[in-house]
Amino acid sequence: MTRGKIVGGIITVILLILAVYGAWYFTSAEGKYQGLATSMEVQMDEATRTYLSGRLKTTQAAVAATEQKGEEVSLNLYLSIASDAYSLGQLVTAREAIETQLKGNPAHYGAWNTYGTVLEAMGDYDKALDAYKKAIDLGAKAEEFYRDYITLFAVRYPEDRNEVKRILDLSLAERGQSAWSMVQLARWYKENGNCAQALDHYKVAVALAPANTELAKEAAEAKSSCK
Repeated sequence: MTRGKIVGGIITVILLILAVYGAWYFTSAEGKYQGLATSMEVQMDEATRTYLSGRLKTTQAAVAATEQKGEEVSLNLYLSIASDAYSLGQLVTAREAIETQLKGNPAHYGAWNTYGTVLEAMGDYDKALDAYKKAIDLGAKAEEFYRDYITLFAVRYPEDRNEVKRILDLSLAERGQSAWSMVQLARWYKENGNCAQALDHYKVAVALAPANTELAKEAAEAKSSCK
């Protein structure tokens, strides 16, 4: 063989190796979710960890067996996988399970909120916000859904105060007054220089949660400092 053919053969082999590695990498969790957390540390006792791990494997086996038979898999199984995987810190497994669930039932607002929680843990913040908002837009009235969206939105986009106010007003319209919504609105008004509205909302919040001493303290501090 000539020197040129030898060099060409070596280059071909290297290119094939790189192609195989590239194909593997970009279909692996590390490649698909590059720059995102794929797992998280979770503190729990070993008995609980063993129980959740066993239940997760059992559910995954049930899904695999059902698929092998060509039968339709219950979407509740994917929710179970997502919940247990997240509890164990297995974020990729949780994400992919909930994505499968949402393909089967895109109107499940609880699943959208769970999806947002998983995405946030992975650091996929913009998609997490979209998921949280989807849960709200689908008609969810759980305070937790509004809280999750507003908390993350305020961290990611602190300059966009109007969106926070819009969601708080929506929560108020959909759910009525709660100590949480009144406190959030009070803080919003205080930060935006409307002391009269802030104090009015603090007053309602304290009335709704009279046993909350921290809330009473915050309201008192706002009354003395807000001008």
